Amino acid sequence: QQPLPNRRNLVATTKPEKLREGFELVTDARQFLQQTQDDIWVGGGAGLFASTLDLADELYLTRLDKDFNCTKFFPKFEDTFMLQSQSQPITENGITYTFQVWVKK
Repeated sequence: QQPLPNRRNLVATTKPEKLREGFELVTDARQFLQQTQDDIWVGGGAGLFASTLDLADELYLTRLDKDFNCTKFFPKFEDTFMLQSQSQPITENGITYTFQVWVKK
């Protein structure tokens, strides 16, 4: 996996491993997010989303219209965020999805 261009690429983990060039280690994601003024994009997983969701001002979500029989899910957020915009449904490879932007109430 390559780092995304033109930005810092941070890996939040409690199990530090040797990271590939272009990535930085963050051992306490919540503390890091509370200390920065920069825009941060959190890419998951479920535990990271759950522990930092209250710090978010906006959510950019891809909602899939299919059951994948998963055991981990994005945390409940609808009580504290409102839907600002949504794309028309898109279907690729038999999967329909929409892009959504949610903002904190």
